[in-house]
Amino acid sequence: MQAERRPPIGCWGRYALTAAVSSPHPPFILMSSPSDTKLHIRPSLLRRLVSVTRNTKHEGCRRRKKKKKKKKKRREENEKRRKRRIERKETKKKKKKKKKKKKKKKKKKKKKKKKKKKKKKKKKFWSVMSSPHGRKR
Repeated sequence: MQAERRPPIGCWGRYALTAAVSSPHPPFILMSSPSDTKLHIRPSLLRRLVSVTRNTKHEGCRRRKKKKKKKKKRREENEKRRKRRIERKETKKKKKKKKKKKKKKKKKKKKKKKKKKKKKKKKKFWSVMSSPHGRKR
């Protein structure tokens, strides 16, 4: 008679047992007698479980730390990108404002040039002759 499958005893650690249970071939061999309460695991799988459990104590912690570092890096990169975007937008706005102002100034300058045209005064002959520089001419 085959016994019912019993839930795995947590002596190999959580990660190992979850790995064993989730595997397509169940890790426990069915007992011949229902009074037998021991969990029989296939030797090939047992080796795998032991290798997993040896690493899990510290590995879980390492993984978490690595994940945290990666998250931090991502956050920092995203913040940098956001700042750059905002700066670009601001600079574009400033440039547009400057361009508009320049155009207005140019128009004003053109108007001033059109308005100002001075005529040269002709000096009279006798006034030139009376000045000391005029006689030399």
